[in-house]
Amino acid sequence: NGLETTSCTAPVYIISSLHIRLYHLDLYGAGVGVTMLDSGDIWIVDGVMENMSIGILGLYVDALLISGMMMSDNYDAIYVATSEFGPASNVVVENCRIEGSRHIGVTFEAVDFSSISSSVIANSVSYGVKITGSMNVMVVENLFYRNNGAGDGYSVPTQAYADSDTNY
Repeated sequence: NGLETTSCTAPVYIISSLHIRLYHLDLYGAGVGVTMLDSGDIWIVDGVMENMSIGILGLYVDALLISGMMMSDNYDAIYVATSEFGPASNVVVENCRIEGSRHIGVTFEAVDFSSISSSVIANSVSYGVKITGSMNVMVVENLFYRNNGAGDGYSVPTQAYADSDTNY
């Protein structure tokens, strides 16, 4: 509770763990902010992540809650995916402000039964949200603006991309 750090390469690792709660996590600098592998029932709530290569990275995670986070100027703010170890599912991103991602705001790659809601996702160089190979993902009540066109006068209209069973 209340960890704050600057310029760490990998400040938080969660591996093969359950029932982890991270509140008021403030991370600034390089590297990956929070890395999770083969873990479940994790909450990351009410913190700040700035200038990270990836703010939150989850591989083979289940029951992940990301809520109330302020994430800016990261390469990728949130990246969750299935890995060679197993699937990723039940991921909830809610009430977050994700701005200025130098690549993609939120990426779900083969993530099932998940949602992105009540968030502001803005000014990503590529998509605000990119969902591939996933099933039963709901994207609802978000504000998307100026994604996928930074540097081009914000002229590209595509804010989010999904190649699968995604409900907007």
